[in-house]
This record gives sequence, C-alpha cells and structure tokens, in this order.
Amino acid sequence: MVHERHLETMTAVSPHAKHFLQMRQPMGMMVGRRFLQSRLGIPALSRAEKAEAQRGLDVLRAVVARLHRSGVPIVAGSDTPMPSVVPGYSVHEEIARLAEAGLGADGALAAATSVAARLLRLDGEVGVVAPGARADLVVLDGDPVAAVTDTQCVAAVVIGGRPVDRVAFTEAVRRAVVTT
Repeated sequence: MVHERHLETMTAVSPHAKHFLQMRQPMGMMVGRRFLQSRLGIPALSRAEKAEAQRGLDVLRAVVARLHRSGVPIVAGSDTPMPSVVPGYSVHEEIARLAEAGLGADGALAAATSVAARLLRLDGEVGVVAPGARADLVVLDGDPVAAVTDTQCVAAVVIGGRPVDRVAFTEAVRRAVVTT
C-alpha cells in the first residue's frame, strides 16, 4: 500500500495507476483515495465496497500469518512494475503490513533482507551486515524492531560502501521521469 505522501512519485513513475485504481480490487481501493478523487474524479467507495475491500485484506493477512506459522518463507519485495507500487517506498509499507500480519517486526525485517537473500541464494552476500557482504545499507533514524514503521525514517543510503546524495538522486529521478 502506498501512503498519500508517496502518490506524487507514484503517479509520475506509474501513470497507469489511475486505471488500476478504478478496478474493484482491495489494493486499488486502499491507495490514497482522497488524493486521487481530487485529481482524477474517482467516485467515493460505498460502504459495501469498503467492507468488501476490508474483508479481502483480512483474508490476505490470515493467509500470510498461516503460511508464516507453517514455516513457509515469506519475502518482501517490490513487485515492480505492479501498479500502485513505487520502488523504494512501497517496501516500507509492505514490511509494516507483514509485521501486522503475524511476522512481527523481526520477521518482517528478515523478509525484506536475510530471508529474501537466502531464497535468492545470495545469503552471506546481501541482506546482512557482515564481513564480506556487499556494503549496501539503509541507515535509519529509529529502531525498526521497536517500531517497524521506523524503516521509513531513512537517514542515509550507502551503496557499494559509498554514501548516496539523496537530494541529487531524487532530482535525477524527477528529471528522468519528466524526460521520458
């Protein structure tokens, strides 16, 4: 799910998202209705539609929780180019939803890091902070084990052992989106 603060980026990167939102799918119903209603003229959901979306999400949470309890590895991922998914933003939302679905903060963080690396057969190389591992890090201003939403409090990004100038990176993305 993408919070409204990410919708400007989402619609720039994924302009087709407006069509997805017109579908009556749980994900489409959840994505920033107020923002999109004001800009795209999408009608408000009825109570029945809201209830249907909530039931669908409840079923998805229950399935994820049961799979996790059964020992099935759960992995967080971007699912790009899935409509309404913004690379770099949506994974934070997914981590929070996985924690709520029964993985807890530790399990949800592992789903986005070490479990994903293990299933990709990259364990020890990525998804961990360890000698010999790739030096790609997201430095947080907070404790995501105590409050999983602290994954959204990004203080710095390091790729290949070098800090990323986030302002310059964001501007480069904006320029690329405008010129394509």
